[in-house]
Amino acid sequence: MSLTSHLRDPQSPIGQFIRQHGSQTARIARVTNPQLRSAETINPGFEPWVYSHLGTALDYRIRYFFAVTPSQQLIAYTGASLLPVQISDSGYPMEGPYSLDLIEAFFTRLDAFLETIQPVGRQLEAEVERMLARYCFVLGLFEEVYRSGRYMDGLLMVPAPKESVDELLAIADDSWIDDLCALSRVFYERYHHLLSLPFTLNPTFTGSLDVGGADADLIVDGCLIEIKSSIRARIDAAWLHQLLGYLLLDYEDQQHLRSVAIYMARHGLLLTWPLGDFLRSLTGNNQISLSQLRQEFQALCQQQSRRKRKEPKRIATYARWLEENQCFDLSTVPIPCYRCGEGTIISCSLCGVYVCNDCSEPDENDDSICFDCVAQKCKQGVHYHNTPWKYADTENSRITPSLLRI
Repeated sequence: MSLTSHLRDPQSPIGQFIRQHGSQTARIARVTNPQLRSAETINPGFEPWVYSHLGTALDYRIRYFFAVTPSQQLIAYTGASLLPVQISDSGYPMEGPYSLDLIEAFFTRLDAFLETIQPVGRQLEAEVERMLARYCFVLGLFEEVYRSGRYMDGLLMVPAPKESVDELLAIADDSWIDDLCALSRVFYERYHHLLSLPFTLNPTFTGSLDVGGADADLIVDGCLIEIKSSIRARIDAAWLHQLLGYLLLDYEDQQHLRSVAIYMARHGLLLTWPLGDFLRSLTGNNQISLSQLRQEFQALCQQQSRRKRKEPKRIATYARWLEENQCFDLSTVPIPCYRCGEGTIISCSLCGVYVCNDCSEPDENDDSICFDCVAQKCKQGVHYHNTPWKYADTENSRITPSLLRI
């Protein structure tokens, strides 16, 4: 689960805590909604499902005004890296809808494009802006792969998986790109002064892992900002709960937040609340203590996290799959460590690959964790291993050699 999943789940104790302590959303809405109703709204009249894709794409576009994040650090990259392999219902890896070569080609072209256009801190020429918008749209689709399984019925897969970078960039309709460019222009024209202030993109918090993951859009000069692209001229209670959740997950005030804000992109309004005012209004308690609330929330989240760790874990079956698909000739050699090629008697508790003691390290439960899971800060064994697979028996295997690169 993630913070937003907890907020959507009426049975989640974490979601219940946030909703209970942030029950006075109407007090904030009574002030902000008239402002939104009086503002001009950019509403191109698309089908409802299009707006969520445009919203994620806009998040990427706005962040490129601030900085160019290395591609491999993007959530979109993590999502795209899942596409070359799928996990069957029985838990076995199988060849996915996209090749690793295509994924790598997309991000190579993106990096070269960003190096050429230098988008930070400035408006771009119209055609350059449109191309950047197309890249951002695809990044949003890749991020959806990471965050949910809905992509299986989405634009990456329907009517068919794309076979080239150009096909990926052509997914978005021209009208969608026009809309993205308009939203980008409004942000720059009204809030380009923010670009010279200290910022953090996609910030996480001390307690993010306790709830299964939580990353915000950005922090600018101590203000936590969430970007929303709704056409509706009103504040959603869930957005305020989301902001409260982020505040509480910053257990030890490492982000030094002084205010929170929602940028309503289709209205061009940055709605900002000083931290004290936000908490007093949302909780209805003029004596609210953020530090005490954080302590209570931390205790709850860590209790839930410990309880989840005690539940039976679905250990990855990757190692057994290697055996059954004859990736190694077990009659002549022992299955080697996936990194160094030496014989081994242990496997990574997260991803299931065979690994020796020298290529793994124990966690707090004394389970063996392979170095790639450690490097990727992996919690579920979902990533690509830095593996040459020179010991793989590709001639006798029932899987393709390309799949052995995972």
